[in-house]
Amino acid sequence: MPASGLVPSGNASPRQKFCCLYAATHYCHLCWVPLMMKRREIRQRFGIGGSSCNDCIVACACGCCSLMQQEKEVEVQYARLQSGYQAPAGMEYPQ
Repeated sequence: MPASGLVPSGNASPRQKFCCLYAATHYCHLCWVPLMMKRREIRQRFGIGGSSCNDCIVACACGCCSLMQQEKEVEVQYARLQSGYQAPAGMEYPQ
């Protein structure tokens, strides 16, 4: 494969660009940096509390755990957005 196939072109998806950035930083033992950035982006997009310091600690301590947590959080948030508001069931008294 030619070397030009390894570098994302101008029309690469954000996922492809993130994967290339992750691979490049992993080689330099800095793979926690894009994980921390993505974690902050997810928190801001969905209004989740937290801090950049916490994002950094989680990304450094266990990158795989951080990736799984991010994936699950995005799945839950998108499912919530697609289903819309669900009113809680009315109160019922036992009979």
